[in-house]
Amino acid sequence: MTSNSTADEKVLGEAYEYEPVPLKARRSTFSVSMVWLGFPMIFAGAMTGSIMVAGMGFKAALMAMVIGNLLMFAYVGALGALGTVRGFNFALLVSATSGRKGYVFASGPLSTLLLGWYAMQTGITGNLIHTAFELNYPTMTLIAGALYLLITYVGIRGLHWIGIVSLPLFVLLGGWDAFDSAATAGWSNLLAYAGTKPVMPMAFGIGLTIVITLFVDAGTMTADFNRWATNTCSLLIATDCAFPFANLVAMPVGGVMTAALALPNPQPFGLDNMFGYLQHRSTSGCP
Repeated sequence: MTSNSTADEKVLGEAYEYEPVPLKARRSTFSVSMVWLGFPMIFAGAMTGSIMVAGMGFKAALMAMVIGNLLMFAYVGALGALGTVRGFNFALLVSATSGRKGYVFASGPLSTLLLGWYAMQTGITGNLIHTAFELNYPTMTLIAGALYLLITYVGIRGLHWIGIVSLPLFVLLGGWDAFDSAATAGWSNLLAYAGTKPVMPMAFGIGLTIVITLFVDAGTMTADFNRWATNTCSLLIATDCAFPFANLVAMPVGGVMTAALALPNPQPFGLDNMFGYLQHRSTSGCP
């Protein structure tokens, strides 16, 4: 082993890409839970909730969010159990069940989808910062992309720490936005919000599908995360932190703001989001 490899392992830790994660290298329930807590708490989740509430109304959208996340918990938890028991990542699991050729057919489409997800997240981040603070869009997108790549390079340790940092920030900022906008509009008006129909109609089945498909691709590769859990109980706790808990924080944040603002044509990818609301309140002042 070279000195560079030794230095990398001290910083990054062994990734166990081609072998099971041994029990001695498994991480605590808290650590794996931090990874999953930070996983769905993203602006894309809040924007999705905003679009659903605009199309379905608040009550119907909230029901779709709850049901969809419970289904995701069952799906991701079942797949994650395989990774935990064997210590295998997604690639090793598929190779064991379908062989090397089957692995290519399974991992190829999913890897392509996740690459598109990465591109979308960097674009959303750049656009939000550009819209809210009038900074250069391509520059902000490139910076976001570089930061996301750096976190990925660090591996499970990076995901652990980004969860610790992002969780309180998202909950505090998103929670304040949601409660402030709801209190201003009135909770009764929030619950009675029927959406922008017929401008943007959305059937319940479509809303439920949106909730599931938002993370079903990454959720299918859950073994990449849950192979680090010490046992099945630990993995279920960690999975529950994402579905339904964290995702039912992120999605309703956007939905509550949309219902509270009750705009005729909401633009969650513009200023009708957390960044835009914070900017508005900072310039208008709090009551």
